[in-house]
Amino acid sequence: MAVVRHALELQSPLATTWALVANTDRSDAAAGLPKIDYTDSPVDDGTSRRTFSYRLKGLAVEGEEQPLRWEFPRFYEVRRTYSRGPFRRTFHRCEPRAVDPEERAAGTHVLHRFDLSTRSSTTSGPPSTSPRASSPRAAVTTSS
Repeated sequence: MAVVRHALELQSPLATTWALVANTDRSDAAAGLPKIDYTDSPVDDGTSRRTFSYRLKGLAVEGEEQPLRWEFPRFYEVRRTYSRGPFRRTFHRCEPRAVDPEERAAGTHVLHRFDLSTRSSTTSGPPSTSPRASSPRAAVTTSS
């Protein structure tokens, strides 16, 4: 499993930053990721099942997204299991924090964590998706 942590320091206040990072479709597009097509299907117990599909560098990727954990403005989490493509599971957590909680306009520190479990045992880290995704503030660790 690869774990990627990426920290950002933004000058915008927490409420403005939350509106940006919580719009995951826009964030994905800005990171160079493909558009994800979702299908929500009703389940007999009254809940729904969300499946997704997209193409990543020519590969078909499909799976199921678990219900989001979302606690405004503290964090959100996305968990996915994959039935097709290079991944087995992914987990993404985003935590925006006010640099100075007493000063609303002081800026925001944003921490992203990505856990990526791939199908191939020879994969040593996360796939590169965009040159914009690299940063001196990102750290990558891998484990078996």
